[in-house]
Amino acid sequence: MNLRSDAAECKFYSLTKNMLNMKINIKIRAQILNSLIKSRITYSCQTWSITKLQVNKMTSVYMSFLRKMTKGGYRRKGNSWSYVLTNEDLLRIAKTVDLPTFVREQQRKYAQKIIRQENKSMTKQLMFNDDKASRTGPVTTLLSSVLRNEKCNVKQLLDIP
Repeated sequence: MNLRSDAAECKFYSLTKNMLNMKINIKIRAQILNSLIKSRITYSCQTWSITKLQVNKMTSVYMSFLRKMTKGGYRRKGNSWSYVLTNEDLLRIAKTVDLPTFVREQQRKYAQKIIRQENKSMTKQLMFNDDKASRTGPVTTLLSSVLRNEKCNVKQLLDIP
C-alpha cells in the first residue's frame, strides 16, 4: 500500500501546476485526479482482500489530494482541530465518489465477470474453491467479501447492473 500511495503522490506533485491551479474548474481537476492518480492508488483493486486499516490509509491519501485542490480545504474551525470542509463536502464539491465505494464497485464488477465465465475457467474454479483442508480458520475470499458487501447471494449478484 505504501508503494501505491507513494506512486500516486509522485504523480500528483508532478502535476501540481495544473492540480493546484484555482483558475481551472475543480470538476475538471477532479477528473484528472481520478484518471491519473486514483488509478495508481487502486491499481488491480478488484482482486484485493483488504483490511479497514489499509482502506483508511488509502482514503486519507486520496482525501488529502482533494483538500489540496480545494480552496480553503485545510482551513480549520475556530478553537478546534476539525476542518471547515468535511470529507463529504469535498466529495460533493469535486463530484466524485469516495475510495471505499469505488473499490467495492470494482470488486463487484470483477466477481460478476468471473461468475459469468465458463465452469472450466481457472479463475472461476479458484473463486469457488471450497477445499477446507488447505487452510485452517476463517478465510475471507473476494467472493465472500463481495457477497457480504452487497448483502446478496451469487444469483442475485448477477442481476445487479
